[in-house]
Amino acid sequence: MKNIFKKVLKLGALVLAATLSIVGVTSCGSGEKVLHVSTKGRPSPYISVDTNGKLYGYDIDVVTLAAQKIGYKVEFTITEEALSGAQAGVYDFTVNNWSYNEDRAAKYYYSYPYTKPSYSVVARKDAAIYTTFEEWGSNHLKFAASSQNNTTNAIEKWNTKNPDKKVEINYIEGDIPTLLLTLQSGGADFLIFDDVMVAEYVNTYADTFKTLQTAKISAEEVATNISNHLTSHLLFGKTVKGADELRKKISEAILELKTSGKLLELSKKYFNGVDLTPAESDFVYLN
Repeated sequence: MKNIFKKVLKLGALVLAATLSIVGVTSCGSGEKVLHVSTKGRPSPYISVDTNGKLYGYDIDVVTLAAQKIGYKVEFTITEEALSGAQAGVYDFTVNNWSYNEDRAAKYYYSYPYTKPSYSVVARKDAAIYTTFEEWGSNHLKFAASSQNNTTNAIEKWNTKNPDKKVEINYIEGDIPTLLLTLQSGGADFLIFDDVMVAEYVNTYADTFKTLQTAKISAEEVATNISNHLTSHLLFGKTVKGADELRKKISEAILELKTSGKLLELSKKYFNGVDLTPAESDFVYLN
């Protein structure tokens, strides 16, 4: 344990360790093996931190239950170095609602999926709202988002393939209120969030959303222009000894949670009754 924290300090990570206990999980004995798992502690409602610094949420419960199935307890560390720490072997793997992209696939093994979201557009109420890449590009609209997420990557690819129908991208390395403020102030014409997060934000930022409107993006549009891999996964550093073997053990445990109905139960618990569990056909290794 000491060696792990020394490595974390060398990375300069902001560390907050929290061992999770949830209803239905058997108390861990002193001789039980431990998995060290990194997370950024967001986005809510997938992952949240309470006022006592304790992690909770769908992602956290999935990891805890999957680990329990293979005989481990889990110690989570909140750090902005969640990905690099897992790649370096400081952590056994990382959980943070991670989606697929080619750069990550070159560095990390992807577990079986545990969520599969749908998406909506957010725009100002005083503006027309569009739900396709063709419409965004033809009208040369401005999109705001952080870099290297699913939707930003998709729009960058669209712009490369359609230079005459480019969507302007305003890269915002900020939190959700910053993105919403950018939209309200005219720094963007639209945002894209997954539907569960939209539902969360409508409640959390109720006054802001009085000035905004939302519209769903069709599954066909998502599959065609965003990604066939909208699922979320745990990531394991490829250069870490035993990472692929652990990835497979955890993945089989996630599949058991799917077939037993536990994933659906957790989804409904955390996502206001919505089923965000992947289809059986999604349970394949992406790399």
